[in-house]
This record gives sequence, C-alpha cells and structure tokens, in this order.
Amino acid sequence: DATCMHLALLSRLHALPHSRVAFDLRQFRDPKASCRVVCVQPRGIRMQHAPPLRDWVELSELRFDAIVGIRENEQRRLQPLVVNIRMSVDIETPASSGSLAETINYAAVAKQVVFMGQHGQWRLLESFATSLCRLLLIDPAPGEGRAVVHAVELRLSKPEALRGKTGGVPSVQLKRERAWVADSAMTIGSGVEVNVLEEAPAS
Repeated sequence: DATCMHLALLSRLHALPHSRVAFDLRQFRDPKASCRVVCVQPRGIRMQHAPPLRDWVELSELRFDAIVGIRENEQRRLQPLVVNIRMSVDIETPASSGSLAETINYAAVAKQVVFMGQHGQWRLLESFATSLCRLLLIDPAPGEGRAVVHAVELRLSKPEALRGKTGGVPSVQLKRERAWVADSAMTIGSGVEVNVLEEAPAS
C-alpha cells in the first residue's frame, strides 16, 4: 500500500545504498494489522544461474541489541543477539580482479543485519532469521556493490533469553538457496519491484 511504499522509498534515501529494508509501521498503530517487511529495487533484475556451491564468505559472532520475543517484557527491552552467516559466492572472479563489488562486503552485510534487527521489533527468532536469508539471497540493488549470493547458512542466537532460569542458549539455524526466493518480487509501479522479506499475521 501507499504507506509501505513510502517507507520503503524513504529507507533508500535515509540509509546507505546497502540498507534497502523498510517496515510497514501499521503494526505499531494497529495491533490487528499484519507486519510486512519489504525490500525495494528496480525491475528488470532476474535470478542468475547458480554455479556449484563451493566458495563461502563468513561473518561470525555479529553481536547487537534488539527487541525480540513474544513475552510482554521482551517487547519492552533490548536484549543481545548473535548472528553467524555463511554466504556462497563465486570467489575466483574477485580473487583475480581484486574488486570488492564482485564478492561480499561484510561490513555492508553487517550493517544490513543490524538495521533489520533494531528496527523490526521481532516476535520470533524464526521470523528474523527467515527475513535475513531472503534479504541476502535476492539480487543486489544497482550500486550495492556485492556479488550474487547463491546460498545462505545462518544461525541466530538469543544468549540471555534464559538467564537466571534453566540456562542454555536458544537459537535457530537455517540453510536456504536462491530458488527459495525466485518468486518473491511484486511490481508496485513503473520500474519498481518489492520483495517481501517476511509477513507475519498479528497475534
């Protein structure tokens, strides 16, 4: 809708080119509304054929605070999250060219992950982890300066969720390939497509 589209376009102006994420803030005004996370990029970019999965770029132990949880107290306070990501890319090309745009700019990926985590008020680790996989697997936006990611392995942990209780660290682990997001784009206007990263019904 117009609100979601407006927020998506604002995100592209507000953040660096890598921050292509927007949130439909209806969830904060209307508890019955669903939450939709979208990613906007120009039309005309289509999935490329994936080579054999053999090369990986890893981003390990990325830590930041965010609101995640279904309990009322969890929705009112920040708590630490830890993200580990493996991204399958063709490393031979950038190894020869020396071009960062042909591989993964891990600083940019880290900024995207933190941006999504801190602006989403996620209820479940599963929802956040699924959204991150979709974000990394869709085609990079023009000027984003990264290679196409052919597969993602992701582990998302909430290390203090059980602090002072039984102990243990809850986490979710996902593995996804590009075919999983092949049909996620929707056309919303001339030259513009929206990729729905996650849409969850209100509780």
